[in-house]
Amino acid sequence: MIFRILRGVMFAAAAFFIVTFVIYFLNLDMKVVAKIMPIIEKHYDARHREPFGASGLVQEKSL
Repeated sequence: MIFRILRGVMFAAAAFFIVTFVIYFLNLDMKVVAKIMPIIEKHYDARHREPFGASGLVQEKSL
C-alpha cells in the first residue's frame, strides 16, 4: 500500500518536473505573455489616470 502511494507521488513529481522543464526550455511562458500583452495594454491604456503627482503621493523636494 505504501509502495503504491510512493510510486504515485514519484510519478506526479516526475511529470511535474518534465512539464516545467519543457516550459522553461522552450520559453513558453514569455511566448504566452507576448500574446496576452496587447490585450492587457489595450485595457490599461483605456483607463483614466490622474496627472502625475496629483494624488499627493509624490512630495516635492525642499531645498
